[in-house]
Amino acid sequence: MADLVYAFLDESPSLNSSDLFFCVAIILTDLSTQKPLAKILKKARGRLDRSHKTSAEIKFHKASAATKRYILSELANIDIEIVATVIDKNHRQVSDTPANYGLVIGAAVAQCLTLHPNLAVTHDRHYTNRQQYTEFVNSANQSLQVSSRKPSSVFFSPPADSQVQPLIQLADFVAGALNYKYNRKDSQYFNLIRTLIKKEFVFKWTELKRAATPGLRFSPR
Repeated sequence: MADLVYAFLDESPSLNSSDLFFCVAIILTDLSTQKPLAKILKKARGRLDRSHKTSAEIKFHKASAATKRYILSELANIDIEIVATVIDKNHRQVSDTPANYGLVIGAAVAQCLTLHPNLAVTHDRHYTNRQQYTEFVNSANQSLQVSSRKPSSVFFSPPADSQVQPLIQLADFVAGALNYKYNRKDSQYFNLIRTLIKKEFVFKWTELKRAATPGLRFSPR
């Protein structure tokens, strides 16, 4: 059996935002890189001014430009892989439902399976309601079955609190860099981690929805 790889994901902006693109960032790690990754945020917190040192979480959209550059530059020095999946919403308003969110996350995770067939996926607590979470997982697994082309094993770990899971916070910074690139047409932050990007896909929302129909498949654009 191939070695288990740990995937940490986050997204930017929200799925139901008015932005044209929805960006999902997945950081792929093994156990040896997780401790060095966690140290990045610890060091970054030491550089913050006093008013921000006590914040429970460092968020990309709240961080200064200097903090963004520092964290992403440090991330680029760690031996990890990043898979980026971007959804072109075709100027549509997409509801942030468990089914829609699961559809996108399943498609994003499927792109990682072309690199590693055995994944343990950790994501933020997007839904706290048990019924909604179950609907999300079912939708994500269905999306995986449609889009995965190789035998694989994917385990969705229980949702983690990003305030205490530093690797999700780092995924937030990668997602923020993608958001800047696609929605703001500004690649300054993306360029800092460009060498870590192993896969970068753009899918149209309408095609993704259509591909979710059993028996249909979709291809990277």
